[in-house]
Amino acid sequence: MNGKQLTLAIIVLFLVLVIGFFLLSRKPAEEEQKVEQARVLEPKSPEVAEKPVEPAPEESAPAEPVEPAEPVEPAAPIVPLPPSTAGCKADPAPLAKQRITAAPKDMLYIPGGPFSMGSPPEAGYPDESPVHSVCVIGFYIDKHEVTNAQFKEFVEATGYITEAEKVASPDVLTWRRPYEPESDAEQMPNYPVVCVSWNDANAYALWAGKRLPTEAEWEKAARGTDGRMYPWGNAAPTAASANMADKSGAFKWSDAVLDDKYKTASPVGSFPGGRSVYGVEDMAGNVWEWCFDWWNKDYYRASPSQNPPGPDTGEFKVIRGGSWFYSADGARTTHRMYFRPAGNGAAIGFRCVKDVG
Repeated sequence: MNGKQLTLAIIVLFLVLVIGFFLLSRKPAEEEQKVEQARVLEPKSPEVAEKPVEPAPEESAPAEPVEPAEPVEPAAPIVPLPPSTAGCKADPAPLAKQRITAAPKDMLYIPGGPFSMGSPPEAGYPDESPVHSVCVIGFYIDKHEVTNAQFKEFVEATGYITEAEKVASPDVLTWRRPYEPESDAEQMPNYPVVCVSWNDANAYALWAGKRLPTEAEWEKAARGTDGRMYPWGNAAPTAASANMADKSGAFKWSDAVLDDKYKTASPVGSFPGGRSVYGVEDMAGNVWEWCFDWWNKDYYRASPSQNPPGPDTGEFKVIRGGSWFYSADGARTTHRMYFRPAGNGAAIGFRCVKDVG
């Protein structure tokens, strides 16, 4: 090889290396979305409650909330401890009965009054403590999670495009293709809509003349006033009470004894044995549900005693209720989780509430 040929070979090799580096370093928006949807959270264990461990992504796992090792605290300062709720009274029985009868279609009335929110340190995780008395004004709540059919009606009426759909790739999971590219929400009209962000859920709620529930409202609707551990009571979850990670899912945290017959989400209302004391369904398992509030691990130490709206700001929004992709621990009425408001996953949905009058 003469000098001219050697020089040409070096130039060609250089160009190949530059082009290869360029291609390897590109990360299109659709790839970022796919990575986000592939991240999973292994359910908490007491040993890692303070510093959760994020496992490696499962090849076929759909999106599931991811708890970061160092969550960002809201900018608002912590206020002094709230006063007692001794002056808060439950709705008079005649008023509660009247509002129960007047509930909008497919909604249930949750009477106003105090309840115990949170769990003691030995029964939950640090962000669930301390137990504190909270009073909420009566409100209506959807009996079921918002379904694909309901969300489709919203999209067709408004032309709304979800945040996931704005990523132009057929491989990105969206509410229309929630579990894999071949899945079809059209064939699952009565399943909970998933792959919707907090922003998407909030847009739907406003269109429907409703809103997303505060974390306190959500917990009261799930827990009632008797401090129950699960919506149905204190008995351990069974395959008849909630759609959770079981042997049908075969995740490493699945309960190998339970079999609820669903590998992913189930049609809303499929587990009547898991209803709350107010009759609200699927508040344990099936899909996580977006709440209005920003998340703060110390918020309960400074939470207002009446109608707490959550911190003024933050980085993550609260999600509640566990899911088909999470262990039975997520089914506890006090279990708190969180996710970025612009994020979404195949195990995150929502339901709405409506103010009285």
